[in-house]
Amino acid sequence: MVRWPIVGFMVAAGDPQMAQDPTAWRRDRGLVAVCQRLTMVLVMLYAVRVVVMLPLYLAGQVMLLGVAKIALGWPAYLVALAIMGTMLVRGKTPLTAHKPPA
Repeated sequence: MVRWPIVGFMVAAGDPQMAQDPTAWRRDRGLVAVCQRLTMVLVMLYAVRVVVMLPLYLAGQVMLLGVAKIALGWPAYLVALAIMGTMLVRGKTPLTAHKPPA
């Protein structure tokens, strides 16, 4: 689904303020943009896994498939999390500042 990044739902699940309206994060364009970028990191991880493992599976290369499964398992997820963390820490996220109520 376009413009409904999965990371946004994870953010909403972890935010007690969004418990009343789980899609409230969609109203903040900056948050949607950040969640899209973070979701793209996960999408790229899965795309790499498919590109590497599917040919090995189809060729019947069980040993290489096992090696690829291990290498593209939790080590690749750690790399993806590091990339996502770096994206957030750099501070170049388009989050808008919330205006305090007057």
